[in-house]
Parts: sequence; structure tokens; C-alpha cells
Amino acid sequence: MSNEGTKKEVLERHMDRVGWLQPHNHTLAEVLPDVVDAKSQLYNELLGKAVHLDLKTKALIHVALSAARFAQGTQQHVKNAMKHGATREEIVEAFSLTLVTFGGQACRWGIDALDAVEGNKRVVDDSRL
Repeated sequence: MSNEGTKKEVLERHMDRVGWLQPHNHTLAEVLPDVVDAKSQLYNELLGKAVHLDLKTKALIHVALSAARFAQGTQQHVKNAMKHGATREEIVEAFSLTLVTFGGQACRWGIDALDAVEGNKRVVDDSRL
């Protein structure tokens, strides 16, 4: 099932369900299209539907988890949280939760992602260190 038509269809379904593609999805869809399909279905079930948690709360949890893992998709998860109504302050607070278990680097990773989404270019003055 690895023909181009199938790959294109799988990637289109993934975009409809998730809203973005990561570079590895193209290769994965070419070789294992059913895996990409299953992953996007799971993503949609977990993050695209409000069951016991509203979508904004789920998105805030997801941004904290992505920062804790230093995930490349953290910026996209920030955008998704904003799409669901999360404020800058709520996103920063979600990232701050990573301090307890994962330390300062995870929190910084998340805040750097937020700054990138907002177009902030922060320069660290380390002359006092």
C-alpha cells in the first residue's frame, strides 16, 4: 500500500485531523501509511475531542509535555493551545510545571518556543555571570 496516491491521501487525512505535518511523516507515509493513519486518528481522538477535559486544558497539558520532552513540535503545540483560547500567561504557567519534575531546561525550551511563535527575540545578557 505504498503508492503515491495512498501516501498523498494519508497525508491529507493527517493534515485534516492534526493540522500540520512533520518532515518524518512523508517517509513514514510512504513506507507505512497505516501507521501515519493510526497515529493521526489517535491524535484526533485524544487532543481533538473534549471528553472530560476541555480542548484548551488538553492543549495546555500537551505544551508542558512537549517541552518536558524537548519536542521539536513544541511551537506547533503552542499555536494549538492559542487556537483553543490559551493565553500567554496560561501557557507560561503550563511550562512552569515542568520545573518541578524536569528542571529549568524543559521550562526554558517551552518559553523559547512561545517566544518564537510570538516573534520575540530575546537576548540574554550574560555579562554579569
